[in-house]
Amino acid sequence: MNKSIFRALGVGTLFIFAYYAYQISWGMIITFRYAPDFANTTGSVGNGQSKVAFGQAASNWQISLELIGMMALGMSIYYLVRYFKKGK
Repeated sequence: MNKSIFRALGVGTLFIFAYYAYQISWGMIITFRYAPDFANTTGSVGNGQSKVAFGQAASNWQISLELIGMMALGMSIYYLVRYFKKGK
């Protein structure tokens, strides 16, 4: 039983790493593909944005919920796959 718990935790950790790798790579793709639209900008130069904002600021409880949710998803998928493989 202990071996399966550690494997499930490992799969959950892999889910967390895969999720954040996907988020980072998708953000990089969007950034590289971004092309500003100069045709529809206003005539004044001073109306442009002077600071760059990346993403949103998340609170600690939001990050914790996200990590716990991804870990639970990975563990539940591990146990579901194990259950259905055992049945065959």
